[in-house]
Amino acid sequence: MPGFNICGTGALPNGPSNTNETRRKHRWYYQTLGDLQPNFLLVLKEAARPQFTFDEAVMEHNQETVYFAGKQKWAETKLMWYDVEQDPDCSKNVWDWLNKIVEITGGQLPVETPDQYKKDGELVMIDGKGSPTETWKMCGCWPKDINWQTLDYGSSEIIQIEVSMRYDRAQRK
Repeated sequence: MPGFNICGTGALPNGPSNTNETRRKHRWYYQTLGDLQPNFLLVLKEAARPQFTFDEAVMEHNQETVYFAGKQKWAETKLMWYDVEQDPDCSKNVWDWLNKIVEITGGQLPVETPDQYKKDGELVMIDGKGSPTETWKMCGCWPKDINWQTLDYGSSEIIQIEVSMRYDRAQRK
């Protein structure tokens, strides 16, 4: 029976071993993340691996419809991290990255050129010993949507920052 392990192997004579490790949702880190300073602790809570999709090109013919792969696109990814009080300040770094896109504080609203705000990011998945098992390079990252979350005197929850990160393409190394 496929997927059933007997004496360390699958039911088939050369089946998969039951000692293979599976990837875990909690074993990952961002090696680089856009324009954020590399010398501060980025306490990430959640992230997503890149998601790819094709648009469909449709062709109608007689009584049938056939589909072809059309334009490709990468979906934006959500990142969420804890807003740790430290120097340098993580929340301030996100604000500074936003200000490289558009100068909010100066009252000027023109968007900067992409070479000013688009940076690369690298997501690394690791095994139980901390060795990389999967690496994704995301090219042309920038924060599309930033949410510094709500404040509440009646709560003792930890503040989190949520960013929807847009990128041009991803490459799996």
